[in-house]
Amino acid sequence: MKLIYLLLLITFLKADDLSFSQAWQMLQSSDYSLKQKSIAIERKKDMKDATTSLYLPQITFNAEYAYIDKPVSLDLLDLNPMRDITTELSALGVHLDDSEFTTDLSKQHILTSTIDLKWALFTGFKREAVVDIAKYEVLEAVSQKELEKDKLFFELVELYYGVVMLEELHVTLQSIENSAKQHYENAKLMLKEGQVAKIEVLSAKVLYADATTATKKIYYDLKSARDALNIVLKDDIEGLTSKIFMKDVINAFGSYQSKMLQNSQALKAVNSKIEQAESNVRLKEGSYYPEVFAFGNKFLYKDNSIMMGFVPDWSVGVGVKFDIVDVSGRSSQVQAANKLLLEASSFRSSIKEDLLMACNKIYNDTLSDIDEYNNLLSTIELAKENYKLRADGFKNGMQTSNDVNDALSLLSQAMSKRNLVSYSFIKNYSMLLILSSSIDDFEGLRL
Repeated sequence: MKLIYLLLLITFLKADDLSFSQAWQMLQSSDYSLKQKSIAIERKKDMKDATTSLYLPQITFNAEYAYIDKPVSLDLLDLNPMRDITTELSALGVHLDDSEFTTDLSKQHILTSTIDLKWALFTGFKREAVVDIAKYEVLEAVSQKELEKDKLFFELVELYYGVVMLEELHVTLQSIENSAKQHYENAKLMLKEGQVAKIEVLSAKVLYADATTATKKIYYDLKSARDALNIVLKDDIEGLTSKIFMKDVINAFGSYQSKMLQNSQALKAVNSKIEQAESNVRLKEGSYYPEVFAFGNKFLYKDNSIMMGFVPDWSVGVGVKFDIVDVSGRSSQVQAANKLLLEASSFRSSIKEDLLMACNKIYNDTLSDIDEYNNLLSTIELAKENYKLRADGFKNGMQTSNDVNDALSLLSQAMSKRNLVSYSFIKNYSMLLILSSSIDDFEGLRL
């Protein structure tokens, strides 16, 4: 029973430990910028879906009421040949009453309702251009979200492995501090026995104080880094399970370069901008084409006046609209659209060059980290042996305290630098994978 409680306690204590893969999932689910980008994608998709209605007919219901000052009427005596007959009868002294020959064609209150239909058959390719612009806006929004994910991924690499690196560095400096303390204790003991001068003890004391200060500084840096990681992850994380890693070799530069040119989200976003600019050119050029449309009209209600009796109940037809003189400045708008396309194309070339230079530099920096790390392994081995010999020599009166201090300082520098170089490698390597859109290959997601 006690064993079960112990296992439960261990499980509980480890519940807040977090791997890098788990941290990445947490960040993706909680980050507000990613949520905003997702909403932007959905909004662009809604706008794209709205463009499908451009291919449908527009059907409108109209209801109109009008009150006129008097009904429209027709006096037959005003029409030929009655006008001539009336004139002849008047000459003979016969006068006709106008009221007997006047007919109201309309009522004073006029109420009508209709269904009108207009269906665009040809729009000068403007409709298709609008649909394409909406489609490429969705693709651009998707690329922008992926770019935001890449940015967050690198920030998490910096924070997560920064904490791991500082933890390892803190352990390293604690080990150096313990060695300095041991040397200080040995020096005090040897002073009591009259084997060394007081200055040797003071020198060892200064080394121990410096080591203690360095350890405390790293401790405070580690605390700040942990707090920053917890803020980003919006949780209190007790321990990190993923460790610093180092690769002996990485792929050839060409593989990263080709993947970057094919899959770079930055280039995809710019390509979407170019496609939008090309569609915008077609949209502006469409104003030079005529518009062809079908139309129809159906009366739902009209009064029983004589005038309305002459109006057909329904009608259909085809129409053409062409602006002979356009006041919107379509020529200038077409020129501006073409310049926007050239601007986007130039921007793509600039982005491509920047990405190639960045990829090349980061690749070389990553190789440099690997070489430096491997060289430091030999340096650390030498520094450890040197410190051991100096410490033994001091005990035997053959070395001074400064000799031990120098040896321990060299060992501390070499071990600390190894931690920093491994951290630099992880950052450069992750950025190399980000540029080539290959973050799934990051070892931290599997370790």
